[in-house]
Amino acid sequence: MKLKGILMIIASVLVLSACDLSTDNTVNQSMKSEQEGVELVESTFDWRMAEGDTIRIMLNNHPYADAIIAELPGFETLTGIDVDFSLTEEEYYFDKVTYALSSETSDMDVFMTGVEQVWHYDDLDYIQDLTSFLDDEALTGLDYNQDDFFPSIMNILEDYNSEGKRLLAVPVGFEVFTLAYNKRIFKERGLEPPSTFEEMGKLASSLYEHSGPGTYGISLRGTRNWSMINTGYISYYAIFGARDFNIIDDGLVSDVNSEASITMNKAWVDLIRNGTSANWENLTWYDCADELGYGKAAMLLDADIVSLSVNNNDVYPEAGNIAWVPMPLPEGVDERYSNTWTWALSMSRNSKEKNAAWLFMQYFTGYDQLYKSASVFKNGDMPRQSIWEDEVYRSQLSQNEGYIESFEATIDHASILFTPHSQFFETATIWAEYIQKMALDEEADIEELLNELKEKTDDIVQNQ
Repeated sequence: MKLKGILMIIASVLVLSACDLSTDNTVNQSMKSEQEGVELVESTFDWRMAEGDTIRIMLNNHPYADAIIAELPGFETLTGIDVDFSLTEEEYYFDKVTYALSSETSDMDVFMTGVEQVWHYDDLDYIQDLTSFLDDEALTGLDYNQDDFFPSIMNILEDYNSEGKRLLAVPVGFEVFTLAYNKRIFKERGLEPPSTFEEMGKLASSLYEHSGPGTYGISLRGTRNWSMINTGYISYYAIFGARDFNIIDDGLVSDVNSEASITMNKAWVDLIRNGTSANWENLTWYDCADELGYGKAAMLLDADIVSLSVNNNDVYPEAGNIAWVPMPLPEGVDERYSNTWTWALSMSRNSKEKNAAWLFMQYFTGYDQLYKSASVFKNGDMPRQSIWEDEVYRSQLSQNEGYIESFEATIDHASILFTPHSQFFETATIWAEYIQKMALDEEADIEELLNELKEKTDDIVQNQ
């Protein structure tokens, strides 16, 4: 059974037990009293201020969404708000959100989003500034504690064009990029995880048909979609010293044909041709997870949370066999980079039930619900610092060999590695198209294709 189907089944099953996990229907917000260093605060915050309202939520099919769906009964009981939600696969999700935001007849209130989407939607004036909600004590409980979020995560959810502070989304989780590997396969063959990029490539090649036809070394996303370059690709692009754009006279000029980019792309194409699936160009996020979980791929270079979900899901035969290391650096390179992807909740500017929408966002990004996402649903990379400091949560994560160590080796070097601009999706999708051209045509002139890509990219950003 594929991961996209598994996630839907898990979400449905978890809803049945959600009443046991949900928050009590109470206006006393001292629920975090067990947190070390948090003072017990009595509050008369009114969770039922929007009782009787109905809000409509759009969610991407993801483990973070599973935790939200399972807790909806508790939210509805606490607030008296009815929630209608949709769950959509990532390949189609953002197109669906964009259509809803641009439609005058849409009644969507809240949606899951990433940072690059925030850039685009804010430029189109589609999303609501959340600052006024956070600053209003009648709308935000005293224990919400915005300062508990990792500052770097909150900063990237602010308007990059504004000198003033405008918060455009609140996080439910984030992802850094690491290398996951099947320790069973490695142990059976007397292998150690790679310590350099070059070793990773050789291992991937040597593990071709490691367990019979169709099995291979390393799984990588390959669809002609902006998300393909948003993963390990852009992380290694930065590690090799390449940049997407230079800023010249306040304008963007593509740098995809630099010497560093040419060197990186040649190395990446070699990894694709010699180490990954023969079906690489069709692999999505869900497919890569399945390939690792069913033992087809010996390694996965992608977001750390996807391999964590595989390792903790008994549906997969390889659950419990996954381990992690930081992305291996190229020989002679000692500066680490990782792209960061943040899943967050944003509010449509056209929402007609803004207070109810904000209560939803506040509830599902508050400490209690994020702690349940981490501990009950076994999600990693929580955006609240206090959860990472929790001994029970860390003990749970430590059962995943190398996960904490890889995260901690990566997090201080993680950031958004793309230059913010409103044409991101158009330029990134064309970029993915050219990676496919380079990888799938063995006669391809990589330098020539990167020159073409630069011309097309410059034309897009300079004529916006």
